[in-house]
Amino acid sequence: MNPRIQNSTKLLTTLRTDTATVYVDGDFNILKLTPDIGRFINILASDIGRPIGHFTLNFQQYTFLVEDIEKVLKSGQAVRKKLQLKGTDEWFELHIKANRSDMPFGKGAAIRIKPIKKPISPITVEQPKNLTDILLETLPDYIFYLSKDAEYVEFLFPKDASPATNPEIYIGKKITDCLAEGEQKRFMHHLGTVLRTGIEQTFEYQTKHEDARIFECRMIQVDDEHALCISRDCTERVMAEKAMMQSEYLYRKIATYFPDGLVVAFNKKLEIISYEGQLGRYFTTNPDALIGKQPFFIKGEHQQFWWHFKDLYAEVVNGKDYRFEAPYRDLTLLFQLMPLKNEEGEIFGGMCLIQDVTKIKATEVKLQAQVEEIMLKNKELKKYIESNLELESFAYVTSHDLKQPLRNIISFAQLLELRYKKQLDDNAKEYIKYIVDNAKSMNAFIEELMNYSRLSSSKEKAFEAVNVEYTLLAIEQNLAQQIKENGVQLVYKNLPSEINVIKVKFVQLLQNLISNAIKFRKAEETPIIQISVEEQKDQWLFQLTDNGIGIEQEYVEKVFQLFKKLHTKTQYEGSGIGLATCKKIVDQHNGRIWVTSKLGVGSTFSFTIAKNLGSEEEDGYGWKG
Repeated sequence: MNPRIQNSTKLLTTLRTDTATVYVDGDFNILKLTPDIGRFINILASDIGRPIGHFTLNFQQYTFLVEDIEKVLKSGQAVRKKLQLKGTDEWFELHIKANRSDMPFGKGAAIRIKPIKKPISPITVEQPKNLTDILLETLPDYIFYLSKDAEYVEFLFPKDASPATNPEIYIGKKITDCLAEGEQKRFMHHLGTVLRTGIEQTFEYQTKHEDARIFECRMIQVDDEHALCISRDCTERVMAEKAMMQSEYLYRKIATYFPDGLVVAFNKKLEIISYEGQLGRYFTTNPDALIGKQPFFIKGEHQQFWWHFKDLYAEVVNGKDYRFEAPYRDLTLLFQLMPLKNEEGEIFGGMCLIQDVTKIKATEVKLQAQVEEIMLKNKELKKYIESNLELESFAYVTSHDLKQPLRNIISFAQLLELRYKKQLDDNAKEYIKYIVDNAKSMNAFIEELMNYSRLSSSKEKAFEAVNVEYTLLAIEQNLAQQIKENGVQLVYKNLPSEINVIKVKFVQLLQNLISNAIKFRKAEETPIIQISVEEQKDQWLFQLTDNGIGIEQEYVEKVFQLFKKLHTKTQYEGSGIGLATCKKIVDQHNGRIWVTSKLGVGSTFSFTIAKNLGSEEEDGYGWKG
């Protein structure tokens, strides 16, 4: 066997023990640790940087680790204690010693734990075969002997390594040639520290193979120019730790930005282990002071708040969960409490989610008030519609019943004039003419009122495709006498070929608007009426523009009201029903109608008609069912 291995026999024997080490700084924060320390203190490599006082010891009747470290740092004198491992008959020596001033850690202490048992007999040079066999059978590690230049001097593979692997191929090669980029310098730093100071180093490194692996390395000085390394593949563990850290990071990010909320996690002792969220500052200005403590006993203005949930926290770690709202001061808070379980389903703590829902509740109240207001308006609208339908029905029946008496009045007045013409003086004849003219006017009014009432009847509600240009030509024929007598010019622009409408009512709509424009013309100007159509996304926009007398601005909203007349009968004939009829027809086509006007210049009547009317089942007014 190589003499260097012979010289390392004592070190190899030591490596097979349960010796563990952890280094802390002057504030008791963990700086470095060996993997097997977790057997004695409940810490992991991921806990580096955290105070060692936060972790429990696995020794019987010993809870004074921080106090003993403090004594060592103050006095410089080492502390040794003999302790029994919980649940076993094994005894260990706890050795706390201050770091040397030249160590890279600076001020702090090293805690070493060694077993107290019969020493293992050294493996002597005369048993080279036993050395290799024992190492390969007991250690699942790669063991190699390095020079100060990081060259392999000896190399032993673990028992589960490939049988074809030949350790001789590594001798004389540098381990740094196998390391990932950036790892070489760090590895050489650890090697230099071991050879220069004699201080054992524990670290991780990564290879640069295609299937890169991560190894945990324990490096020990043999002499001034050589070091012994024990490397164990820890790829799976590191990946698991990274996944856990990423998961924890994600949790903390989510919790930190939990809108108007607070996430509190606690262990089975009801001690807070995590306190995150935007609402956290409402209850304390120093969240870190709550970690590791039960909030129920922390003096302050919010102690009563935490005390109220003490029993609930205790029930949560026993498997129960809760969700409820509760007022606190000027806030309304939503609470969700649930147990935390590990992969085996065992409860190890609980979580309390607290969210400020004050604004949400206020919004709910406003929405509820708006809903109630809308429902009330719907009831009023329903009553109005029912009343309007009753009124229309009444108007139709009444108008129908009035027509016969009017016809009788006209007939008898005309008969009276015919039979007694020679016996009547001029005044009597004038009275008879007055009676006939007014009766005829009333008859026309009743006819228009009946037409308006019939708009809501079940007849003439079928939608069909209608050619707009042909419709306007038909209207020109209906109004031929008015158009000719008044010299009206009709101009059409951008007329669509077909639209879906109720044909009879569409004709009535356009004819009413054109008649209206002719009626309210200027006496001194030729009436020009322009009708244009614009296709929009969901509707057709019709515009009828004239150069008539115009409408005062205060009346543009009122002209569509039933019986609303802006002029006396002597000025312009009319019943005040025409434009109200137009509005009702437009409503039945899912559209709206309005007018813009300037007195003395003219008016533009605009209305829209929805597209695709009649393409689905409808209620008779264009509304799809």
